[in-house]
Amino acid sequence: RNFGIAVAATGLILAVSWVFGRRWLRAFTHLDETARRVSRGDLSPLQPLSMPTAEMDRLQGTVGSMITNLQRARESIAAQVSDERRMREELQSLQQQVIRQERLAAIGVLVSGVAHELNNPLQAILGFAELLQMNRDMPDHARADLTLIQKETARASAIIRNLSRFGRQISEPTPVR
Repeated sequence: RNFGIAVAATGLILAVSWVFGRRWLRAFTHLDETARRVSRGDLSPLQPLSMPTAEMDRLQGTVGSMITNLQRARESIAAQVSDERRMREELQSLQQQVIRQERLAAIGVLVSGVAHELNNPLQAILGFAELLQMNRDMPDHARADLTLIQKETARASAIIRNLSRFGRQISEPTPVR
């Protein structure tokens, strides 16, 4: 009879241990799988499971909070990266605008210099054409040619004046508002 009681008690202890052991093992396996999932980058919310003790329940809550905090951190970093990307693109755009402005300023200086250099010989041609027209012995066909020379020289001078104005407009600084 004692032997039967001992066997029954041992069986009962083994059955209770097996039930509680399975609960503990299931709880640890659940937390282990969650930790592995998080380590792979999967931050989907923790599926709560009934835990065998209050300590295990707190551990499960802490893991859930950790996942939530990691999700927030990931979102914050993604927002920062997006902002930095936008700022970098804006900076590149501004740099391109500065480069364009510098090129336009250089073109303005070049055009102004070329206009000045072309204006001097044109004024000499115009002056000599006017002097030759003052000569009374000039044949009419030569006078017509000199008039054409004066007209075209005046036209070229006007073009050069416009180019000089264009060059000054680009290179002059203006206040920023």
